[in-house]
Amino acid sequence: MSIRDADLPALCRAADHASLDGQRLYLRLVRADLVLLVIAAALGAFQVSTRALSTTLSLLALATLTVSIVITLVIKERKPEREWYGARAVAESVKSLAWKYMAGSEPFLTSLPPTEVDAMFSQALSSILENKRELSWEPGGLESANAQITEAMRMVRGLSLAERRDVYIQCRAKDQREWYSNRAISNRILRLRWFNAMIVCQGASIILAGVAAAFSGLLLSVVGVLTSLSASLLAWMQVKQYQELSQSYSIAAHELGLISAQLEHKQSEVDFSTFVADAESAMSREHTLWAARRDSF
Repeated sequence: MSIRDADLPALCRAADHASLDGQRLYLRLVRADLVLLVIAAALGAFQVSTRALSTTLSLLALATLTVSIVITLVIKERKPEREWYGARAVAESVKSLAWKYMAGSEPFLTSLPPTEVDAMFSQALSSILENKRELSWEPGGLESANAQITEAMRMVRGLSLAERRDVYIQCRAKDQREWYSNRAISNRILRLRWFNAMIVCQGASIILAGVAAAFSGLLLSVVGVLTSLSASLLAWMQVKQYQELSQSYSIAAHELGLISAQLEHKQSEVDFSTFVADAESAMSREHTLWAARRDSF
């Protein structure tokens, strides 16, 4: 049996969509801002003989910088990054609760009456929403009419201990561990690519600066463009935090692997509940560190 995103609570999916929208908006605005700064530097680097063309280039540079400032103000006022990781925190918290519910882990033990467990789960979702009232996203839309406790969740919860263990390890622990591993690799590769591009720009600017010094300022304007481009690449790397994410995802993958290695010894409901709690704690810890880095950026 497999668990898809559609089988998770509606709040989880709504928060996930809001987080992705906030991420896309934030990264697009930052990318546009950095590109405009480089374009402005390039426009200012042109040396033309006619006054009219020089005035035109200056006006274009002014317009470009003005748009860049507007984008910066939009980022400051709109704060799409808050929607990004705030809604992500909601999605991950709800997903963790859903898996505890399905696994029959503390506090949603299988020994409790179904009505009591459902009430506890609904109350837990309400608490998550209450703690995130400051977010600008709307946890509604197309998902608002869908179930918070889906049939698939109830079905998994009704399985035997051995079957619940199999579903949890395959659809949650193993799936999440593979996601962490893949993300660690992709972030490491992207960091190297952007870092190499930055080094190329810096190396070229050093060479051209030397040429400019030897030939009375020749190509000096190009040095400024390359320097601006190099600074923009560095800023983009800081926004994406490739190195930090690669390290944290790698650690989370190893930690999940160590926890999963103990699963064969979990033969009782109590032991399995402890295993699920440990696994969810490891995943929650990685996300808490991620959110903390975003808050400090």
